[in-house]
Amino acid sequence: MFASETQIRLDNDIATGNPIVIHVSVALADNKNQWIVPVPKAIGDGQNARTNLYWGALYGVKTFMTKKADWELIVSNKPEDDRILERIVLKKEFTRNDKTVPVYLVADAWDGKHINDTINQFMQYNSGNGTFSVQADERTLKAGDQAHLIVYIGHNALMDYVGTNRNQFSNIKASKDNLVNDAIVLACKSQPYFSSQLEKLGSHTLLLTTGLMAPEAYSLNAAIENWIIGASDNQVRKAAAKSYSKYQKNSLKASERLFGAKHQ
Repeated sequence: MFASETQIRLDNDIATGNPIVIHVSVALADNKNQWIVPVPKAIGDGQNARTNLYWGALYGVKTFMTKKADWELIVSNKPEDDRILERIVLKKEFTRNDKTVPVYLVADAWDGKHINDTINQFMQYNSGNGTFSVQADERTLKAGDQAHLIVYIGHNALMDYVGTNRNQFSNIKASKDNLVNDAIVLACKSQPYFSSQLEKLGSHTLLLTTGLMAPEAYSLNAAIENWIIGASDNQVRKAAAKSYSKYQKNSLKASERLFGAKHQ
Protein backbone atom coordinates (compact mmCIF):
# COMPACT_ATOMS: atom_id res chain seq x y z
CA MET A 1 0.00 0.00 0.00
CA PHE A 2 1.29 3.45 -0.92
CA ALA A 3 2.23 5.54 2.11
CA SER A 4 1.57 9.26 1.84
CA GLU A 5 4.19 11.77 2.94
CA THR A 6 2.14 12.48 6.04
CA GLN A 7 2.02 8.80 6.95
CA ILE A 8 5.81 8.66 6.61
CA ARG A 9 6.05 11.73 8.84
CA LEU A 10 3.81 9.98 11.39
CA ASP A 11 6.10 6.95 11.47
CA ASN A 12 9.18 9.13 11.87
CA ASP A 13 7.67 11.19 14.69
CA ILE A 14 6.38 8.13 16.50
CA ALA A 15 9.84 6.55 16.29
CA THR A 16 11.49 9.65 17.76
CA GLY A 17 8.85 10.20 20.44
CA ASN A 18 7.35 13.37 19.01
CA PRO A 19 3.66 13.76 19.89
CA ILE A 20 1.06 13.25 17.16
CA VAL A 21 -1.19 16.30 16.95
CA ILE A 22 -4.49 16.96 15.18
CA HIS A 23 -5.76 20.54 15.02
CA VAL A 24 -9.47 21.20 14.48
CA SER A 25 -10.92 24.66 13.82
CA VAL A 26 -14.69 24.78 14.34
CA ALA A 27 -16.77 27.72 13.13
CA LEU A 28 -19.77 27.60 15.44
CA ALA A 29 -23.13 27.48 13.66
CA ASP A 30 -24.63 30.97 13.71
CA ASN A 31 -28.17 31.75 12.58
CA LYS A 32 -27.58 35.48 12.76
CA ASN A 33 -24.18 35.86 11.12
CA GLN A 34 -23.98 33.01 8.59
CA TRP A 35 -25.92 32.18 5.46
CA ILE A 36 -27.20 28.87 6.77
CA VAL A 37 -30.59 27.21 6.94
CA PRO A 38 -31.73 28.34 10.40
CA VAL A 39 -31.53 25.79 13.19
CA PRO A 40 -33.13 25.95 16.67
CA LYS A 41 -31.99 29.00 18.63
CA ALA A 42 -29.85 27.24 21.24
CA ILE A 43 -27.78 25.22 18.78
CA GLY A 44 -27.62 28.13 16.33
CA ASP A 45 -26.19 30.66 18.79
CA GLY A 46 -22.71 31.25 17.39
CA GLN A 47 -21.60 32.99 20.58
CA ASN A 48 -22.44 30.07 22.89
CA ALA A 49 -20.09 27.12 22.47
CA ARG A 50 -21.75 25.14 25.27
CA THR A 51 -24.96 24.54 23.33
CA ASN A 52 -23.76 24.98 19.76
CA LEU A 53 -24.57 22.45 17.06
CA TYR A 54 -20.93 21.89 16.12
CA TRP A 55 -19.43 21.98 19.63
CA GLY A 56 -21.55 21.33 22.72
CA ALA A 57 -24.58 19.63 21.16
CA LEU A 58 -24.89 15.85 20.99
CA TYR A 59 -22.82 15.44 17.81
CA GLY A 60 -20.60 18.48 18.30
CA VAL A 61 -16.84 18.06 18.53
CA LYS A 62 -16.49 18.49 22.27
CA THR A 63 -19.50 16.42 23.31
CA PHE A 64 -19.29 13.58 20.80
CA MET A 65 -15.55 13.04 21.09
CA THR A 66 -15.58 12.95 24.89
CA LYS A 67 -18.93 11.27 25.53
CA LYS A 68 -19.27 8.86 22.60
CA ALA A 69 -15.79 8.32 21.14
CA ASP A 70 -13.79 7.89 24.37
CA TRP A 71 -11.39 10.79 23.95
CA GLU A 72 -10.10 12.10 27.27
CA LEU A 73 -10.51 15.82 27.92
CA ILE A 74 -7.23 17.00 29.43
CA VAL A 75 -7.35 20.78 28.84
CA SER A 76 -10.16 23.31 28.47
CA ASN A 77 -9.47 27.02 28.50
CA LYS A 78 -10.22 30.39 26.93
CA PRO A 79 -7.39 31.57 24.63
CA GLU A 80 -6.31 35.19 24.55
CA ASP A 81 -7.76 35.49 21.04
CA ASP A 82 -11.27 36.86 21.65
CA ARG A 83 -12.54 35.19 18.48
CA ILE A 84 -11.99 31.75 20.00
CA LEU A 85 -14.50 30.97 22.74
CA GLU A 86 -12.91 27.75 23.99
CA ARG A 87 -9.86 25.63 23.27
CA ILE A 88 -9.75 21.99 24.32
CA VAL A 89 -7.10 19.30 24.15
CA LEU A 90 -8.22 15.69 23.93
CA LYS A 91 -6.13 12.53 24.15
CA LYS A 92 -6.67 8.98 22.99
CA GLU A 93 -4.36 6.01 22.50
CA PHE A 94 -4.34 3.97 19.29
CA THR A 95 -2.40 0.94 18.10
CA ARG A 96 -0.24 1.49 15.02
CA ASN A 97 2.13 -1.21 13.80
CA ASP A 98 1.73 -3.05 17.13
CA LYS A 99 2.77 0.04 19.06
CA THR A 100 0.59 2.12 21.39
CA VAL A 101 0.51 5.70 20.13
CA PRO A 102 -0.98 8.62 22.11
CA VAL A 103 -2.74 11.11 19.84
CA TYR A 104 -3.62 14.66 20.88
CA LEU A 105 -6.49 16.61 19.36
CA VAL A 106 -6.46 20.40 19.79
CA ALA A 107 -9.84 21.93 18.94
CA ASP A 108 -10.86 25.58 18.81
CA ALA A 109 -14.46 26.80 19.05
CA TRP A 110 -14.54 29.96 16.95
CA ASP A 111 -17.26 32.55 17.48
CA GLY A 112 -19.62 32.05 14.55
CA LYS A 113 -19.51 35.69 13.49
CA HIS A 114 -15.79 35.19 12.73
CA ILE A 115 -16.30 32.34 10.30
CA ASN A 116 -14.23 34.03 7.58
CA ASP A 117 -11.33 34.40 10.01
CA THR A 118 -11.74 30.75 10.99
CA ILE A 119 -11.39 29.57 7.41
CA ASN A 120 -8.53 31.97 6.76
CA GLN A 121 -6.65 30.66 9.81
CA PHE A 122 -7.26 27.07 8.70
CA MET A 123 -5.72 27.89 5.33
CA GLN A 124 -2.81 29.67 7.00
CA TYR A 125 -2.11 26.57 9.08
CA ASN A 126 -2.05 24.50 5.91
CA SER A 127 0.38 26.96 4.34
CA GLY A 128 2.91 26.52 7.14
CA ASN A 129 2.07 29.76 8.95
CA GLY A 130 0.69 29.90 12.45
CA THR A 131 2.73 27.74 14.81
CA PHE A 132 1.76 27.82 18.47
CA SER A 133 2.34 25.54 21.40
CA VAL A 134 -0.10 24.07 23.90
CA GLN A 135 0.87 22.64 27.28
CA ALA A 136 -0.97 19.41 27.98
CA ASP A 137 -0.28 16.11 29.69
CA GLU A 138 3.12 17.46 30.86
CA ARG A 139 4.12 17.86 27.20
CA THR A 140 4.51 20.72 24.77
CA LEU A 141 2.28 20.14 21.77
CA LYS A 142 3.06 22.02 18.58
CA ALA A 143 -0.30 22.76 17.04
CA GLY A 144 -1.41 25.05 14.21
CA ASP A 145 0.72 24.62 11.11
CA GLN A 146 2.82 21.87 12.69
CA ALA A 147 -0.12 19.53 13.30
CA HIS A 148 -0.10 16.27 11.36
CA LEU A 149 -3.79 16.57 10.49
CA ILE A 150 -5.46 19.98 10.07
CA VAL A 151 -9.26 20.14 10.06
CA TYR A 152 -12.01 22.68 9.41
CA ILE A 153 -15.61 22.04 10.51
CA GLY A 154 -18.53 24.34 9.83
CA HIS A 155 -20.45 26.16 7.14
CA ASN A 156 -18.73 26.56 3.77
CA ALA A 157 -18.71 30.35 3.72
CA LEU A 158 -16.91 30.32 0.39
CA MET A 159 -20.22 29.36 -1.20
CA ASP A 160 -21.61 32.73 -0.12
CA TYR A 161 -19.37 34.88 -2.31
CA VAL A 162 -20.46 34.33 -5.88
CA GLY A 163 -17.71 34.97 -8.40
CA THR A 164 -14.89 35.36 -5.89
CA ASN A 165 -15.18 32.28 -3.70
CA ARG A 166 -12.55 30.18 -5.45
CA ASN A 167 -9.95 32.96 -5.18
CA GLN A 168 -10.35 33.90 -1.53
CA PHE A 169 -6.94 32.53 -0.56
CA SER A 170 -4.90 33.09 -3.70
CA ASN A 171 -2.64 35.47 -1.76
CA ILE A 172 -1.68 32.80 0.81
CA LYS A 173 1.62 31.19 -0.08
CA ALA A 174 3.22 28.08 1.31
CA SER A 175 6.08 28.66 3.72
CA LYS A 176 9.42 27.23 2.64
CA ASP A 177 9.49 25.40 5.99
CA ASN A 178 5.98 23.99 5.64
CA LEU A 179 5.67 20.47 7.01
CA VAL A 180 3.63 17.90 5.13
CA ASN A 181 0.17 17.38 6.59
CA ASP A 182 -3.21 15.94 5.73
CA ALA A 183 -6.29 18.17 5.54
CA ILE A 184 -9.98 17.53 6.21
CA VAL A 185 -12.80 19.95 5.46
CA LEU A 186 -16.19 18.90 6.81
CA ALA A 187 -18.45 21.45 5.17
CA CYS A 188 -20.90 21.45 2.28
CA LYS A 189 -19.27 20.97 -1.13
CA SER A 190 -15.76 21.45 0.23
CA GLN A 191 -14.05 19.60 -2.62
CA PRO A 192 -14.72 22.19 -5.38
CA TYR A 193 -14.01 25.13 -3.09
CA PHE A 194 -10.95 24.01 -1.12
CA SER A 195 -9.08 21.22 -2.89
CA SER A 196 -6.99 23.09 -5.45
CA GLN A 197 -5.78 25.76 -3.04
CA LEU A 198 -4.95 23.24 -0.31
CA GLU A 199 -2.92 21.24 -2.79
CA LYS A 200 -1.06 24.40 -3.88
CA LEU A 201 -0.16 24.97 -0.24
CA GLY A 202 1.31 21.48 -0.03
CA SER A 203 -1.44 19.82 2.00
CA HIS A 204 -2.70 16.38 1.16
CA THR A 205 -6.50 16.54 0.88
CA LEU A 206 -7.56 13.50 2.87
CA LEU A 207 -11.30 14.03 3.27
CA LEU A 208 -13.46 16.57 1.43
CA THR A 209 -17.11 16.55 0.36
CA THR A 210 -18.93 16.75 -2.94
CA GLY A 211 -22.39 17.85 -1.77
CA LEU A 212 -24.51 19.21 1.04
CA MET A 213 -23.83 17.60 4.40
CA ALA A 214 -24.02 17.84 8.19
CA PRO A 215 -20.46 18.50 9.44
CA GLU A 216 -20.77 16.60 12.70
CA ALA A 217 -18.07 14.90 14.72
CA TYR A 218 -18.85 11.24 14.06
CA SER A 219 -17.43 11.53 10.52
CA LEU A 220 -14.26 13.14 11.87
CA ASN A 221 -13.81 10.47 14.53
CA ALA A 222 -14.19 7.63 12.02
CA ALA A 223 -11.67 9.25 9.70
CA ILE A 224 -9.15 9.74 12.52
CA GLU A 225 -9.49 6.15 13.75
CA ASN A 226 -8.52 4.85 10.32
CA TRP A 227 -5.98 7.56 9.46
CA ILE A 228 -3.90 6.96 12.57
CA ILE A 229 -3.50 3.23 11.92
CA GLY A 230 -2.19 3.90 8.42
CA ALA A 231 -5.29 3.22 6.32
CA SER A 232 -5.35 4.33 2.70
CA ASP A 233 -7.16 7.52 1.70
CA ASN A 234 -10.00 5.49 0.26
CA GLN A 235 -10.33 3.44 3.43
CA VAL A 236 -10.49 6.64 5.46
CA ARG A 237 -13.19 8.04 3.17
CA LYS A 238 -15.20 4.84 3.30
CA ALA A 239 -14.99 4.78 7.09
CA ALA A 240 -16.24 8.38 7.29
CA ALA A 241 -19.03 7.49 4.86
CA LYS A 242 -20.07 4.45 6.90
CA SER A 243 -20.32 6.56 10.04
CA TYR A 244 -22.18 9.32 8.21
CA SER A 245 -24.65 6.79 6.79
CA LYS A 246 -25.25 5.35 10.26
CA TYR A 247 -25.99 8.64 11.98
CA GLN A 248 -27.78 10.33 9.09
CA LYS A 249 -29.72 7.16 8.27
CA ASN A 250 -29.11 7.43 4.54
CA SER A 251 -27.70 4.96 2.04
CA LEU A 252 -24.07 3.93 2.25
CA LYS A 253 -23.60 4.50 -1.48
CA ALA A 254 -24.84 8.07 -1.18
CA SER A 255 -22.49 8.70 1.74
CA GLU A 256 -19.55 7.22 -0.16
CA ARG A 257 -20.28 9.55 -3.08
CA LEU A 258 -20.42 12.46 -0.64
CA PHE A 259 -16.87 11.76 0.58
CA GLY A 260 -15.48 10.72 -2.80
CA ALA A 261 -14.86 7.11 -1.80
CA LYS A 262 -14.19 4.66 -4.62
CA HIS A 263 -16.11 1.41 -4.72
CA GLN A 264 -13.22 -1.01 -4.47
